[in-house]
Amino acid sequence: MALFYRADPVTLVFRGIRVTGASVSPLTAIGTPTARPQTRMIETEAPKHIMHRVLVVDDDHDLAELLSEVLTYENCEVDIAVNGMEAMEHLHARDYEAILCDLMMPRVDGEALYHDVTRQFPYLGDRFLFVTGQASRKAGFSDFIYRTGNYLIEKPFEVQELRRAIREIFQR
Repeated sequence: MALFYRADPVTLVFRGIRVTGASVSPLTAIGTPTARPQTRMIETEAPKHIMHRVLVVDDDHDLAELLSEVLTYENCEVDIAVNGMEAMEHLHARDYEAILCDLMMPRVDGEALYHDVTRQFPYLGDRFLFVTGQASRKAGFSDFIYRTGNYLIEKPFEVQELRRAIREIFQR
């Protein structure tokens, strides 16, 4: 009796790792599998996604959560700080690629935070995205933002505007 082999393609994904190979089953002459199929698998790596770390600094908890959710869809890991003092603690603990910052906050406002950050972490100087309302414009913050060369998004804003601005920051 002749012995033939059937190879069925198999692909499994386990914890982000794609495993491909063939399940090999011996066949008898009439085409029925024998008792124990043998499986040989070859591991291949899953495509790697670049994660961006972003710090959101805003005293409005609901807005900070919304910003975090939007940034998650942009492949970002997000930490939230409610004021500039807390933001500096985060910056000393981790590295960030961008900072989304409200201008008007208690304790340390956005302008003071920017100056502190550029003194201690100069590489972040052009990686700010300021988020503000009309009151900030009247308070004279627009001249400050213009001098920094960073982006400004005024509340209320469109989500697409935020997504476009953060992508541009990552390309700097």
